[in-house]
Amino acid sequence: MVTLDQCNFSSKLVEVVKPGRREALLSFSRGTFAQVFSTVFDGGKMLIDMSNTRAIFRRSSFKNAMGFAVFSEASNLRFDDCNFDKNRRGAIAMNSTSRAEVTQCRFRGNGSEKFSGAVLLGNRSQARFDACQISGSIPRAIYGRGRVLVALSRCQLTNNGSRPIALESSSRGRLSQCEIDEEKPYTISASNGSTWNFEDSQFLSKAAGIFDSRNQSRFVVTRCSKTGKIEERFDGDSSPNVLSWQEPKRFAGTKVGTYVIDANGNGDFTTFGGALQHLRNKQPTIAMPRLIVRKGVYNESIEIFDDVEIRGEGGPGAVQLVATEDRLMSILNADVRLVGLTLKKGTARYPNATIKIQGRGSLDIERCVISSKDGACLSIAGAYRRADANTPSNYAAPKPLLYIRDSELRPSGYGGAMIYDAIAIIENTEIIDDRAEGPNKRPNVAIKSGGYGRMKNCKIVNSRIFGIHLENGRATLDSCLISKSASEGLYLGPGDARLFKCVITENKLQGMTISPESRALVDHCRIFGNGEMR
Repeated sequence: MVTLDQCNFSSKLVEVVKPGRREALLSFSRGTFAQVFSTVFDGGKMLIDMSNTRAIFRRSSFKNAMGFAVFSEASNLRFDDCNFDKNRRGAIAMNSTSRAEVTQCRFRGNGSEKFSGAVLLGNRSQARFDACQISGSIPRAIYGRGRVLVALSRCQLTNNGSRPIALESSSRGRLSQCEIDEEKPYTISASNGSTWNFEDSQFLSKAAGIFDSRNQSRFVVTRCSKTGKIEERFDGDSSPNVLSWQEPKRFAGTKVGTYVIDANGNGDFTTFGGALQHLRNKQPTIAMPRLIVRKGVYNESIEIFDDVEIRGEGGPGAVQLVATEDRLMSILNADVRLVGLTLKKGTARYPNATIKIQGRGSLDIERCVISSKDGACLSIAGAYRRADANTPSNYAAPKPLLYIRDSELRPSGYGGAMIYDAIAIIENTEIIDDRAEGPNKRPNVAIKSGGYGRMKNCKIVNSRIFGIHLENGRATLDSCLISKSASEGLYLGPGDARLFKCVITENKLQGMTISPESRALVDHCRIFGNGEMR
């Protein structure tokens, strides 16, 4: 696994990339899992070259590449809150069944008359864009060829080149709740058996022509509005299935493309379960929907099988989801984001975890409080993951990912975060046992069976046994506090641990116990005041 945080990569090379010459600032090869935070990539022939890789990029910048900013083959990618500026050949190129989720990113001035534009997809690749801004692309914003699948939700396209969005060769596209403001004619094109579906979007045309369809291609337009002088061009083998121009449907969400959950009935749904069932029944799309939850207490247990973002309104404790069954939330094979929620599980018949995630995918938690009086707060396991049908047979399916920041875990003796054969990134988070006494003895953090944990600026306090238990796994701890555990602060069985600028104090037994089969690097740490209560 490769992790980059607040780095800067730059090159003054100005040579134009030629076919077969893809030298990159960084290359990630087969089987790598890379995560990149707040990093700048500036200049050079190419910025990043990836093959059979899983990667997550957050708050990063890609600019001034003479070739593609990012080139991928058979990779799974995720871009959150990133900037792509003035990359001459294009921002993102995807080939050979690559997949990408692009959220809240900005594309400005990518491509040139000679090259590709902002995003290029080929050979059965898939990409979804949510809440993105794409402007100034030349000649196209998005170009897909070779049975690709592309979806845009809540996006804005402005002042791009000719035919800003084009699909060829039996490709499929979906555009939902977007705003298209273009000056060039024939904004959307399709050829050679491709299909476009548009819904709840607005076209602001400053020139004649929106659609250009050739060679048995199709357009389906539902609940979209248009302004300006608009024409459509279809050849003899192509025709629109539906061209239904009317005002887009508006949901209760303050932003286009969101759904609102309100227990008082003033939203689209009154329960989590109702909203999730609606999304499962909706026509399939690869865009991630967003659920906005208004203040209230929601007594229910839910299962999530599809990618979704759930965001609570109000301050801490304003939105509470309280379990009614043995588990509050089960996640299987999905990418899920939870923001601003309080998640509770009381005593149940079986001590299951409050949240359990299995299979491929990820769970992203921000500003949440998770508590449990019976079972762990979080359990994430990769043992049940299955290789995807589109994943090459010689490429192992990636481990599931847990990412927590600015949150609180409140276990009651059953453990805070249990990480098995998975990857966990935990930042600025408190994991504190609410009850220092009791019969149940589980560590606040357990990393086992091939798991990897990276913790930064965290507090692990009041564990009933070990603060952190590492067994057949790896961990990196940076600027963390481990205190007041009923046993060792850190118990290291067979595995690998690295500690930087950590404080381990007031634990009942040793600050650290290191087994003969393990390895530990301790750098600039303070370990004191332990073992005094024996």
